[in-house]
Amino acid sequence: MSKKQFRSQASSSRAVSGAFGAPDGGLSSGGAFASPSSLGATSSSSPLSYIYEPLDLSNISTPNVVVAIKNLQKKDATTKSKALEELQTHITSLHTVQNEVEGSVLEAWIALYPRTSIDCARRVRQLAHAFQGSIFEACGKRVAKYMPKIIGPWLSGLYDNDRSVSRAAQQSLKQVFPSEEKLLNLWRLYQAAIIAYSLYTITKETVNTLSDERTTSPDDALAKHARVLATGILIVTHLIGQDVSSKNCLRLPLMRHILDVVMAADLEKSKTLLDGFLAEERVWKLSSHADAFVRRSVYRLLAAALKSRERDMDMRIISKNVLSSSLHTDQLGSAFDLAQTLALLTEKCPKVWTTYYLGLGKASAQRRICQFLKKGSQGSAAEYWTQVSNLLILIPTSIFKAESEDGRTRKPSDDTMSPRSPILDAVHDGICSKGEPRANLPAAWKTYLEIAGRMQIQINNEEGIRLHCSEYILPIIEEDIIPSNGWSRWNLPKVEPNSLLVKAFLQVWHNAEKLMQESWYRISTKLIENMKSSLPEQSKDYAKSQETISDQASRWYGLQAAVMKADSSKSIKSLFVQSSTSELPAAISCLKTRNGKPYGAAAIMVAALQLTPDVVNDATGLKGLLVKFLTDDASELFTSPSAPYLFTLIGLMENELNVSRVYKSGLESLQQVPESATRSKTLENILKSTYIALVDNDTLSEIVDGYLQTALAGDSNGWKIVLAAMHNPEAPADLVHGVLSTLIDATTNDKLLYTSIHGIELVIQHSEQLLQMLISSSDVSRLLSRLLHLAGSSDENVAQSAQSISAALEGHMSHGQSLDHASRSRREIISRGLQSPTPSSLPMGTLLRQARIQFEQADDIEKVTLAKEILPSPTQWQEAILPFLVSVPNPSLAITNPLSCAISLIESPPKSASQQALSRDAEGFSSAWRMLSYVTKLINATSILSYCKKGDKISICEKLALTLQLAGDQLAVSSSGGLWDASISDTESDVVDLVTEAQNLIAKWMREELDFVNAVQKRLLEMCNGCSITSYYSARTYSAMTAEIMELHGTTSDDGETARLQQFSKSLGAESFFTASALLTTVSDSGQMSRLANELSATLTGHDFQADVNGALRPLILLNCILYRQDDIGSAIPQRRLVLFIKHIVSQSQGYALAHPIYTEILRALAVLLPYAKDEYGDFWESIFGIMLKAFSLAQGSEDGDIPLINASLRLLSTFKSLATQGLNDDLQILWTDSATRLSGGLVGLMKKLQGESDESHQPRTITNDLLSRQLAKTPPDVVSDAKDFYEILASDSVAFQRSAYRILHDHIPKAQDQISLDKALSKDYIALIPEELLSLILTAPGDQVLLKADFQRSLPAPLQGYLLSWKLVYDHWRGSSYAVQADYAGMLKDGTYLKGLLDFMFDYLITGRSRPVDASKFDILHFTPDQEETPEKELQHFLIHLYALSLTCVPNLTKSWWRDSTTRQTMLAVESWTEKCISPLVIAAELSTVSTWGPSQADADQPLSVKVSISTREVTASIPVDEQTMSIAIRLPSSYPLSRATVESVHRVGVDERKWRSWIITTQGVINFSSEGNGGSLIEGLLAWRKNVTATLKGQTECAICYSVVSAERQLPNKRCGTCRNMFHGGCLYRWFKSSNSSSCPLCRNAFNYA
Repeated sequence: MSKKQFRSQASSSRAVSGAFGAPDGGLSSGGAFASPSSLGATSSSSPLSYIYEPLDLSNISTPNVVVAIKNLQKKDATTKSKALEELQTHITSLHTVQNEVEGSVLEAWIALYPRTSIDCARRVRQLAHAFQGSIFEACGKRVAKYMPKIIGPWLSGLYDNDRSVSRAAQQSLKQVFPSEEKLLNLWRLYQAAIIAYSLYTITKETVNTLSDERTTSPDDALAKHARVLATGILIVTHLIGQDVSSKNCLRLPLMRHILDVVMAADLEKSKTLLDGFLAEERVWKLSSHADAFVRRSVYRLLAAALKSRERDMDMRIISKNVLSSSLHTDQLGSAFDLAQTLALLTEKCPKVWTTYYLGLGKASAQRRICQFLKKGSQGSAAEYWTQVSNLLILIPTSIFKAESEDGRTRKPSDDTMSPRSPILDAVHDGICSKGEPRANLPAAWKTYLEIAGRMQIQINNEEGIRLHCSEYILPIIEEDIIPSNGWSRWNLPKVEPNSLLVKAFLQVWHNAEKLMQESWYRISTKLIENMKSSLPEQSKDYAKSQETISDQASRWYGLQAAVMKADSSKSIKSLFVQSSTSELPAAISCLKTRNGKPYGAAAIMVAALQLTPDVVNDATGLKGLLVKFLTDDASELFTSPSAPYLFTLIGLMENELNVSRVYKSGLESLQQVPESATRSKTLENILKSTYIALVDNDTLSEIVDGYLQTALAGDSNGWKIVLAAMHNPEAPADLVHGVLSTLIDATTNDKLLYTSIHGIELVIQHSEQLLQMLISSSDVSRLLSRLLHLAGSSDENVAQSAQSISAALEGHMSHGQSLDHASRSRREIISRGLQSPTPSSLPMGTLLRQARIQFEQADDIEKVTLAKEILPSPTQWQEAILPFLVSVPNPSLAITNPLSCAISLIESPPKSASQQALSRDAEGFSSAWRMLSYVTKLINATSILSYCKKGDKISICEKLALTLQLAGDQLAVSSSGGLWDASISDTESDVVDLVTEAQNLIAKWMREELDFVNAVQKRLLEMCNGCSITSYYSARTYSAMTAEIMELHGTTSDDGETARLQQFSKSLGAESFFTASALLTTVSDSGQMSRLANELSATLTGHDFQADVNGALRPLILLNCILYRQDDIGSAIPQRRLVLFIKHIVSQSQGYALAHPIYTEILRALAVLLPYAKDEYGDFWESIFGIMLKAFSLAQGSEDGDIPLINASLRLLSTFKSLATQGLNDDLQILWTDSATRLSGGLVGLMKKLQGESDESHQPRTITNDLLSRQLAKTPPDVVSDAKDFYEILASDSVAFQRSAYRILHDHIPKAQDQISLDKALSKDYIALIPEELLSLILTAPGDQVLLKADFQRSLPAPLQGYLLSWKLVYDHWRGSSYAVQADYAGMLKDGTYLKGLLDFMFDYLITGRSRPVDASKFDILHFTPDQEETPEKELQHFLIHLYALSLTCVPNLTKSWWRDSTTRQTMLAVESWTEKCISPLVIAAELSTVSTWGPSQADADQPLSVKVSISTREVTASIPVDEQTMSIAIRLPSSYPLSRATVESVHRVGVDERKWRSWIITTQGVINFSSEGNGGSLIEGLLAWRKNVTATLKGQTECAICYSVVSAERQLPNKRCGTCRNMFHGGCLYRWFKSSNSSSCPLCRNAFNYA
């Protein structure tokens, strides 16, 4: 930075103190308001005026600044704002690079700032002040010479009525003059300029000089002029020293301090100017200006001048303009300032109202002040009325002389003043004016009474005082107590009216006591008359009439109470006693006469006793009269509308009354009265009273119970009576318990559920005593149990209410003495919830939660006892599972447990032990299942088992394991009579989860507490003795537990068990059979097992099975237990013994009709032992094959008892096939080959027998059906006798059978199409048919119920799968068949309308039934194989999408017809969109791929066809060469193909005319999109049809003898033939020949050519 640049920076302190030059000379001939602008102007112009000479901007070097300054002179506010922002940015940038502001820029700104600072736009004014500070700060001392020109507008900005503008001006000043001293010097040095600016704006400027009427609205122009006037006045007011306004004055403490520092001596420098300013009448005329801002400025100027320059002011001018002119003009927004200023003016110079006031007549001072007062506060605050009061105190009383109507002062004939007071009337008018805010009324009426009091003092005779009080004070009291109809001028505000009334009362009482007494008695008499004349009950305004009396009484006695509180003189009290003595007897008489109907009379008595009890006590005989009335007459009025007031009276006089007598009498009379709202209310009041104990208990119970039933029925009014009794601490305990018990019982009734829950909430919600009583009673456990049950209700309102009540009860039961009650209640809830469940029983989760809370709150000592109490006892558990141990298990379960056909050896229980009806909870669970769930989850969640005794633990484990076996059987074969109700949906998944959890718990015990589990095993083994159902399940349980232990801890042998086995082998009695079978399925001693196997096989060899069935069956079952337990056990039996044993059991099977169980066990034994006899030859294998086929024929399939036999035979078949296919035995291999057809027939026949029974939820059938399906699938297709047999199987209820039949038919149908196509080709009359059996399967689509009942966790429902597989087989007919055959098939589908059902069902599931359609892109839509997807639901989606793709490719026209005929447009659009997005791309790609593969094979045909495929554009272009040219067409596929039709377009036409060419294109398109019988053709068919047309047209065509071409230049074939030589020529060629040769002869034969 250079020195020159550094020196150019000057501080503002130097600029103010010495660089300003002559500060007072700013307003001389060279001043800004008296001389031309220094910016080149040649004539005088106001700096504020919108008219000014153009600025000279030629010396400004920065173009952007020039543009900004020019924009600042435009009219648009937004343009000005942007210009100021740009200038601000320019100044900031100069400061950054430390450059100076150009002088030309500063001069231009000085010329523009004054008028910019008063712009109409707030934003412009704000930015102007901000820029003023910035540029002056940047210019330093150079601004001194311009200060007089801009000081006025700058300081005026401080008082702008917009806060943001005022703040901007304030900040700009502080920016340039940051210290107190500098600001003080600024105000001192430029006093004259400030005063001159203000005077100039007042005297010279007008609305038209400041604003251009062409661009400024009248309102904006007026507001701008008013703002300039007001701010100019306020800066002079600031100089004088008055803090003008908290709103518009400087808001900094610094500025307010300056006001105190500017002394009067400083103003002496500009005394002449200031005197001239204050003497200027135009200044004070602004006091009546239309703008409130201006008026307030003038009033504040006057106030400031009165304080410091009162002697220099001309009071005549002030009186003329401020008093005479301002008072009668509207003062909206300035009334308070005017009143405050007038009070100060009157205090300083009272003569302004008299001596200096020149107005007379209608312009007199009194009339002017009255005119002002009549308008009220005019929007001012309540303090306005305080200033009015002060003003009227100061105004000389001489101006209040009575005036005549013409305005002249009236001369009184005596000292009496007129009763009318214009001032009071004016104040009253102002209070009653419509614009008076309600918040101001209390202060206004207070002022009114103060003025009335002062006026009253000036009256010097009694009559005048009476008149004054009657006119101006008493109406206030009378109107408040008994108001007139409608609005009144004497209505007091609702806020604290008594204070005003008391003041009015005492004001009259102390000055005109007799008048007050007369008025008081008059009001009392009117009150009595109103009471007596109140409307009867039949009137529609009856209630309004009585409430009016009640309100009047409240105000009447309330006023008496307030007056006595303010003045307790005896005379006043005596007045009140006298009035009450007449009022209360009249009220009693009125009540008795009109039977209590006018309850306003009762309200009078209540108000008197409540508000003025001392007055009633002092009145002679009045209290006795009340007592007599209440004792003798009140009870008869208990049903009248006055009843509530009568009860209040009884309470108020309970010390003087026999209350019990009154209530008894009243209750007796109430019982004789019919039900009504009044009767209910009266009963409610009686039941709420403390005298309820005096009522007879039976009577009370009868009343309360009646209303309780009414309330439960839905009448909410009944609750009031019930709650009144329940919440009364004096109510009898029996009554309370009875109501609670009734409410709890009602919660079990669905019709009363809502009301009973609501009633319980009401009863316990607000009464701590009732809660404690309920908690300590026996009802609490019942209630908690019901509440916990209802908390899980599907009704949100019921559940929420139940949870709320339960939380309230448990909250009170969780502390203090209630803990014991809580513990007892929870134990009772748990016990009740486990035993004998009902639909209203608590859910298991709730029971478990209660048990956990109980257990966690107990200490270690309590937990020992608690464990025994909250866990089910062995007796309870045995009783729970007993109903399931009285029926023999399903015989089909023999194939799912190691004991196999031991089920058949169970002794059937006696008839008396038949299964009893089971009780279940709402979810269908029995007591046994609930105990299993409860115990399992509680043990897993807590350490409760560690607090149980060993015997209890053993019992728990035993029952748990036994119940799991029952659960396993029900999972295998579902039944509605089991542990749970299998008919209830969504149950099985929860059951499986719980079974898994219980199994894991037992496995955990096996890993960690083996000794304890061994004790359980020992007990189970003891329970195996006998042939009962319990013995059977005990054996199974023992076997399952032992197998699990051996898997966890290895194979160990127990010597005791071996010894028992030896004993059992010697005596195979029924009592020890289940024990032996249990041991044999678990013992791992191979040596002992081998010995036993030999013994048993030897025992059975030679045994007559028919003579002793059970004697043969028991050892055979035990032998099979060994065979299936020990691997390779057959090798331990000598070969000869083994063969003899096999031959014996085979011969027994052939010779006798054995029972199914023994036949089953024989087949099971053979399945294991045959591999050890593979070296046998002869008829050995034929006999075995024969008993296997015999088993197929013996089984009926419909009985569950057949399932083990079929299963065993199929397993034997697997063994037989395995041996036959190994090639180890020639006889066996030959037999297998020769018997394939017999076997196939047997398997098919067996499948037909089984197909009628569903295998869903039947595990044994499912296993057997799967096994049969696998065997049939392994059978060679060529041995299948008749495929039609399998259509029937497609409709079976077995999923496995359906898939087996489908696989066979899926292979068979396409192979048969070759012969059908050949037959169709050989005979035109032949019609290809889809089998009727197959069509019957697709006749009806599955309904919604199939999907609703479907369990997609296992597999597809059989009906649904059968339907879809049938459709897949229908479309298999298209594979390998000719187009003619396909047309026949399509015609059958069209005639039967089969496709509609499929497509409707398909899209209901895939699209319309979902919020978002299934995404088909995840599947291979052109191929589908059953049972390949992750879940059945995904398989269904894939299957349906695949069938839709087949529908589009096989029968596109039928599919499109369905789509076009869709019931709703929404469905049509949804299907189209989904097809276009998910299906069409794959179908199009497949179609184009087929064409692309086919195309190269057509290049070598007699008529070559060139095919080009564009996958991206979905287009096929076909071309045929003709001579040296090509004719071409293009087939374009739309994005939604094949729903939308393919289009064929011309590419290059050669050799044919337009008409024929167009015909070919239409034909080609028709072949692609349509064909006979509704079957759509393919792209290849269309191309072949087009080539056929081209070939037929070109066939036999010869070259033209002129051009030697087949096709001419015009793309035409030869079409002109010579009649002589018969040669063909192109028409165009002939024309050119004739023209060139000038002859019309044939080019070849030269004969005349007939061209036509």
